[in-house]
Amino acid sequence: MHLALALLVATIAFVKIQTPISASPVSQAAATVTMSPSTALPNQYIAVTGKDFTTGGDATIVTISLGGAAVSPGKINFGSTVKVDSNGNFVTNLVVPINSTTLTPGTYSVSATDSAGRSAATTLSISTPTITLSPTASRAGSTITVTGANFPLGDTSTGTDQAPLVSINYYIASNNPKRVASILPDSMGTFSTTFKVPLSATIPSADNRVGTAMSGTSASATATHTVTGPTITASPTAGTPGTGITITGTNFNAFDPVKSLSIGGVQIAIPVTLTTDASGQFTLTGNVPVVESGTQPISVVVGESTHTLPFTVQGGAAVPTPTQTVPDPYPTTYPLTPGSGPLGDNLLRVFRFDNVSKQWTFYDPQPEFAPFITLTELVTGKAYWIEVKKRQTKVINGKYLDLFEGWNLVAW
Repeated sequence: MHLALALLVATIAFVKIQTPISASPVSQAAATVTMSPSTALPNQYIAVTGKDFTTGGDATIVTISLGGAAVSPGKINFGSTVKVDSNGNFVTNLVVPINSTTLTPGTYSVSATDSAGRSAATTLSISTPTITLSPTASRAGSTITVTGANFPLGDTSTGTDQAPLVSINYYIASNNPKRVASILPDSMGTFSTTFKVPLSATIPSADNRVGTAMSGTSASATATHTVTGPTITASPTAGTPGTGITITGTNFNAFDPVKSLSIGGVQIAIPVTLTTDASGQFTLTGNVPVVESGTQPISVVVGESTHTLPFTVQGGAAVPTPTQTVPDPYPTTYPLTPGSGPLGDNLLRVFRFDNVSKQWTFYDPQPEFAPFITLTELVTGKAYWIEVKKRQTKVINGKYLDLFEGWNLVAW
């Protein structure tokens, strides 16, 4: 009896001294932040989403940094406070600032910190600006179209910055940039403009650098351009003396004087004061002179340079030389008559103002205006307003004349 009672007491005492099991505290997940989109441009709006920041609903986002520098509060949530909800989440917008960091393409850290010190980070990529040229090869003085993409957005919304002016430079040499255009990007960070290839560019030259420049960064979008050299061709390339020949020049500077043409050292008559056209082209016609058979040089002087190509003078009977069609000397007056004259039926009307008499005179080829016509001829050296139906290019009075559709002020 006593033994059983002792065992019962011992059992109860053993149960009482057992150590109770303790519960482990539940920890909060690490905070995260994401960007949408994750690749952007300066001055672009992006969405910032945070999860598992401080719970309870009293926390706010106090700092968002990009590339190690705090973003101005005016560029976050339109300048308003960003609140963290009771579950520790937030969503806000952010304007990518324009500064030396974001103007340099690359990937940068973006971090968000709340008022309780809880933070998270992610990355944002800044796209690389690009430019393209069209055409990529052309003569000096020609017009090039340059198109840019991935530049700072020209946006004027709340919190944005003024997009920097983009300068276009053409490098005559590696260390000699010449500014040829300037333009502001549009709201998509793109632009399109034109420039003229500098006449000081080396002719010919390949892989000339064209680059952009923006204040606040040394980063540059680049492309290359080739300056083509001038060429002359002959048609035909062989013939007996007296054979008619046409010489064509391309890729010259615009409005360069074509000074002389010779075959085998014999000068060929050409129009006086003839120049290349606006595209740097010219055409000459003449006849092969009586020179020794065999390969003879065709030589053309344009501007300050001489250009040559070979011509084969064949033996046999000489072809009679046609009558010279270029007047020499040139007439000083050109009669104005319907359907004739130097401009033919492309001419619509002509007006002239005499500074001495202070009187207007006019010509119109329409029959109903015949009784009222007061201008009957074009006189060399005087200025006229000339209206034509369509664009017309002619060599008149030894001068290159390029008329555009509509009215043209011309020194005849």
